[in-house]
Amino acid sequence: MIYLLLAVFFFPLALYSLILGLINRRRNPLVVSGTWDFVGVLFAASGFLIFGGPAILAGFYDKWRQYLLGRPQPMPGVMEVSSYFGVTVMILYFLVVILGAAFMLLLRRHSTVIYNVDPKTFDEVSSQVLDSLGYSWERSGNILRIRVPDSASNKSDYREQAIQASPVALHSVPARLRQQMIVLQVEASSAMSHVLLRWDSPDRSPRQEIERELARALAVVYTRDNPLSGWFLIAGTVLFCFSFLLLLVVLIQMLPVS
Repeated sequence: MIYLLLAVFFFPLALYSLILGLINRRRNPLVVSGTWDFVGVLFAASGFLIFGGPAILAGFYDKWRQYLLGRPQPMPGVMEVSSYFGVTVMILYFLVVILGAAFMLLLRRHSTVIYNVDPKTFDEVSSQVLDSLGYSWERSGNILRIRVPDSASNKSDYREQAIQASPVALHSVPARLRQQMIVLQVEASSAMSHVLLRWDSPDRSPRQEIERELARALAVVYTRDNPLSGWFLIAGTVLFCFSFLLLLVVLIQMLPVS
C-alpha cells in the first residue's frame, strides 16, 4: 500500500516538472493567466493533498486510537467516539483544502505569469506595447502606473498631453482624461527567466487589452537558452521513472504466489 501511495504522490509532481521543462525550452515566452498557473500548482500538489495529508492524519489518528483503546479498562463508547472523531478530522481536512484552493484561485485572478522571458526583454517589450496602445505610464522600482483614458477615442489626445506633462504636473491633464489608474506590480527573476504581474484594477478591459498585445509581441521574441529547463526535465524524468518502478513493485506484489 505504501508503494502505491508514493507512486500516486510523485506522479503529478513528475508530470508538472516535465511540463515546466518543456515550457522553459520554448523559443518564445509564454503568457499564462494566474488562475491556470495555480491550477498547475494544485495538480502538482494533488498527490500530497489527496493522499499524503490524509495518510499523515490517519497515522496520528491510529496512534491516538491505540492509546485510548490500549488502556486496561477502556471507557464505554470510546471506540464510537474515536471513529466519529477520525471521520470529522478527515472531513475538516478536505474542507480546508477545498476552501484554501478556492481562495488562492480567487487571489490569482489578479495576476499574470510569463514564462521563459528575460526581465530586461520584458521591460523593453512592455514599454513598446504600452506606447503603441497610447497609454501614459511611469515606472517606480517594480511598480508600473498606467493611466487609461475614459474611452479609446481619447487615447492619442491623452498621450500627447501626458507626455508634455511632468510626473509632478500630471494634475494639469483634464479630469475626463484621468478616469482610471492601473497599478501593476512586476516581480521578475533573471535566474528563472520568469515574470509575475500583479494587477490592481477594478476594470478588466484595459488589462485584457494589454495582456493580449503583450502575448502578441512576446510571441515573436526569440529567447535565449534557459538552463532551468534542463533541471526541470531531469527532475521530472527521475520522478516519473521512480513512480513507474513503484507501480511495478505494486503489480509484482499483486501477482499470485504459486
